[in-house]
Amino acid sequence: MSNSVIVYDDEYQAAATTLLRYGNMLIERIERYSSCLQTITSNAIQDPLIAPRLLELANRTAALAVPLEQSVNRACSLCGDFVRAIDEADCFLA
Repeated sequence: MSNSVIVYDDEYQAAATTLLRYGNMLIERIERYSSCLQTITSNAIQDPLIAPRLLELANRTAALAVPLEQSVNRACSLCGDFVRAIDEADCFLA
């Protein structure tokens, strides 16, 4: 029985690419949704009970984009770091 570990680093590269693609798509959708909410609050009849809550929802929704982008970038960075570490560890195989 061998003590070697087989790591398919291509899967980590694919994961980073997928995370980046879907993360950017989600950020874009969040920004679009927030923009729609902002437009509704500025163009609709201002109900004193609904308008402030809708504006708060728009602001909170827009605020989600920043931590989401940070999380996506961090996850992609970790995948890249892992792939580089694996490549350095197995450079003698090439």
